[in-house]
Amino acid sequence: MRTFTKTASTPDTVRRAPGRGGCRASAAALIGVLAGAALLGCAPAAPPQAAPSAGGSGGAVPTSPAQPVGLSELPDAAFLVPADLGAGFQVIADEPMGDGYEYSIDICLRSGQWDGTPKGPDGSSMSAKTARQAVFDGPDRALAVQWMWALPSAEQAQQAMASARAGFEHCGVVQLTGATDTFTILRSGFAGDESFLVRHGEQALLLFVRAGAVYASVDLGTGFDAARAEALADRVVQRICDATPTC
Repeated sequence: MRTFTKTASTPDTVRRAPGRGGCRASAAALIGVLAGAALLGCAPAAPPQAAPSAGGSGGAVPTSPAQPVGLSELPDAAFLVPADLGAGFQVIADEPMGDGYEYSIDICLRSGQWDGTPKGPDGSSMSAKTARQAVFDGPDRALAVQWMWALPSAEQAQQAMASARAGFEHCGVVQLTGATDTFTILRSGFAGDESFLVRHGEQALLLFVRAGAVYASVDLGTGFDAARAEALADRVVQRICDATPTC
């Protein structure tokens, strides 16, 4: 289980994911979700093109739907703010300590329970600009951690979502040393381009959302119910779409 100390930060502070070894949670999240595959050579999607002007003998020329734009960085404004989570939440500067869900998924992989397919994009392509986190502390120990990954294309973000989902499908029950960890996908398709909600253990919730080329997850711990988590997913998507051109 993750624990947090309660050193407050300014409300608009977003924790940037440092290099390997500087933040166990961020590194583990990248390893658990994106490791094990080489990038497929996908170039960033082209920006949407303006519609052609109407000709003299026809009406407006129909255009194809704009394709999501790939990203090379995540701005602070793309993250949730404390008010999105509820009254009493604040951003904290301290890193989460202990093992999150990624630890159990890694055990599942190493034990051969899951073969790791479909593989996600190679996590080695991530940087402090494209793999970032924000940590929130709320009332009654309602802790939340948001991770986001900006990818060069929407296809690679789809890969990441597919790999994460497969992990929970194959690792629904994981035998740890002296304990058992469980994951159950509760619902899918309620926000963004893709989304799903996972119950971790008996009460904790994990939220996963894709908006264009951004893949995001929020570890909501035990302070949220499913309806509240799904409503929060809409805020995750809205923040990403308002702050980036990927939607």
